[in-house]
Amino acid sequence: MSPLLTGFPFSAGGTAIANVIYLVIGGGGSGAIAESAGGGGAGGWLAGSQTCKVGTTYTVTVGAGGSAVSSGTGVNNNGNNGSASSFSGAVAIGGGKGIGINSATGVDDYNAGGSGGGSNTTTQRSIVFSGISGNLGGVTGGGAGAAGSQVGGDGLSSSITGTATFYAGGGGGGNNGALGSKAGGSGGGGAGNWHSAVNGTANFGGGGGGWGGTSSTGGTGSSGGLGVVFISSDRAAASTTGSPTVTPNGSLTVYKFTGTGSITF
Repeated sequence: MSPLLTGFPFSAGGTAIANVIYLVIGGGGSGAIAESAGGGGAGGWLAGSQTCKVGTTYTVTVGAGGSAVSSGTGVNNNGNNGSASSFSGAVAIGGGKGIGINSATGVDDYNAGGSGGGSNTTTQRSIVFSGISGNLGGVTGGGAGAAGSQVGGDGLSSSITGTATFYAGGGGGGNNGALGSKAGGSGGGGAGNWHSAVNGTANFGGGGGGWGGTSSTGGTGSSGGLGVVFISSDRAAASTTGSPTVTPNGSLTVYKFTGTGSITF
């Protein structure tokens, strides 16, 4: 339990306050389609605590996962970035797209995001991040997507609901032929495979797996998993929108938003 959540209720300067801890997960990136297809990066993973004013409405945004790409009659298509999730100034950016084709300069051998997307090489390359919620595979920001012959990076565990659960796993790489299936990371990362790929898990912010295939084989890749926002408070909400799931956790109440909405204490 956060040390902030020890007194109920209390006020500061005559204003009633709700003590809140939160977990905000961005939408995962989608996997690429290529002979060596990078998996999508997990959505950003942000946890923290704050006080919220009673009577004030706070917007909750749940980011979409990156949409799946289609090869048509060929391959070498990059995935798509996921979208950011947010609550009261805490923004977890979406996961980076998996890479299936490089730019002439090699800049797109990696992709920035909540957690970086995997490259289309057989060795994981450096990942560049564009926000504090980004990380390379399970240190502070969720799982990186895998290169074409590697497993996805693991996400991170949270006990905000009362049960330790992993979120924000990176997508596994997909490769044409013998290298076969590569698992996604713990926390909803989708597996990559030859001529198939698994979507990132919805409301875990998982990255989609890479779809490995030859240039003459068409197919549809994986999508990134929808993000999620958890809000745990020592004060029950006066109202919510967006139909969050409400569960008790000892003296606290936990609100799980699987779609965009709001909360008023």
